[in-house]
Amino acid sequence: MHALEEVRRVVQKDGWLLDIRPMASKPPLELAFGDEIQFAGEIDDSAWVLDEELVNDALEIVFARGDFLKERVGRFKLSTYWDTLDEFASWADENWDDVLIPENTLENATKIMEQDERKFKIRVTYTMLIGRYRKS
Repeated sequence: MHALEEVRRVVQKDGWLLDIRPMASKPPLELAFGDEIQFAGEIDDSAWVLDEELVNDALEIVFARGDFLKERVGRFKLSTYWDTLDEFASWADENWDDVLIPENTLENATKIMEQDERKFKIRVTYTMLIGRYRKS
């Protein structure tokens, strides 16, 4: 809530607050062989659910007070790619302290790689929220 108070303080009247963030959505870990995609398993981002609810609750408070008016809210998909499973796992260790990659998802990805000699990319696709709110 404090961050939204600071945003309200610095945004000029009729200015916008843009809200762009990943949503908790159990994103798939996939191997992309060109146009062919093979599903290895889901990533457990359920720890984000509480944070997402807190952000949404805080936004509802500023909307109810009339600080900002909700103009548009939508969703889009955002995919990120890595060259190897090790590169992805290393990136995940450095950047996701609250997201779990289930062991069976990694095992499935390894099996797919072992059974297919083609060049591939590791792909994770998140559902992103994008909202535009105007300061009133």
